[in-house]
Amino acid sequence: MSTADIPNNGQDPQPEAPKGSEWMSRRDLLKYGASAAIGATTAEAIRYALSREKQFFDREDMERHLENSLVEWRPAGLILNTEEVRCMDGREDQCCISEPGGNMGATLKDFAAAEHVSGRQLNNGEIDASLGRLLTLNRSARFYMHTDSHAVEHVAHEFHVPVQEARELIRNPGDRMEDVREALINYPGCGHLNGILNRPGQYEGVRPEMLRALMRGFYNRLWNPNPQVSGQVDHRIVRGNHNEKAALILDGDGGELDDTALVQPKVDGSSIFITDLKMQRMSDRRWAQIASDVMHIPSRDLDRTALLAALSDLDAKHLEASRQALAPNHPVFRARIDHRQKKLVLE
Repeated sequence: MSTADIPNNGQDPQPEAPKGSEWMSRRDLLKYGASAAIGATTAEAIRYALSREKQFFDREDMERHLENSLVEWRPAGLILNTEEVRCMDGREDQCCISEPGGNMGATLKDFAAAEHVSGRQLNNGEIDASLGRLLTLNRSARFYMHTDSHAVEHVAHEFHVPVQEARELIRNPGDRMEDVREALINYPGCGHLNGILNRPGQYEGVRPEMLRALMRGFYNRLWNPNPQVSGQVDHRIVRGNHNEKAALILDGDGGELDDTALVQPKVDGSSIFITDLKMQRMSDRRWAQIASDVMHIPSRDLDRTALLAALSDLDAKHLEASRQALAPNHPVFRARIDHRQKKLVLE
């Protein structure tokens, strides 16, 4: 799978507003921009424009953001089977489930919890082999990791090439694969992964060496000439600076057959950090069922109750560590996923 760019939609030109209606909905205001909101109520246009200018969201701003966001509803189990896990990074502009570090952050946590419970430490070869087995088991959903435009600039600086050539190097490094890979590992372009690598004391229970091994395995597969191998992973370049105005933590009840929400973090230039605790718990339970087969650790050494407890502990600690690093002063909102009414309810 080739590396894909996520555009900086907040800088796109505004299209012409629709005709034929005296009033515009909030979604129309969002789509066409307050400056182009012909016929919109003045108060609504002002509120919309001011929310974009604010450094942080208040509750009303968050409600408006969620009202204007695209939200998709699908059965939770189907999402686990077919959707990649995106990062909590607010520069994502598609509806998604998200947690710190995306699939890469989740897998690091999963592997680390298994090591902790079993008392066994895997070497780099075993880590890569375990990643391969995990990708084979989850063949319906690609494995996601992102970098960003700042990391592209870092690669350009390291290799003394223009930024556009650096993008091409990341897509197809050729005989410079090892050097490009190590440059991207050293400057991952993901705040969560960067924190684990460079501030390991703030991220208890995981080894930076394991993350490096997983990232090497990811890039080796990304650049594999066999499309069946490269197609197992999804690499994105998110653009622009962080402009998140709040953090949103989603939670709710319901099982794998019940619908849950995929939320759009970035809406017309305004964005929020998002973490979905409900889907984390479901993913943790799935991992407890397959950890022994993936990591080739005897099931007698992987007590499921202990493994779930270790995962829950890492979930909470790593979310807080990245919140403190990336959004220490941002307001934190919680929303309940009401799968019966198909709506998000701010608490």
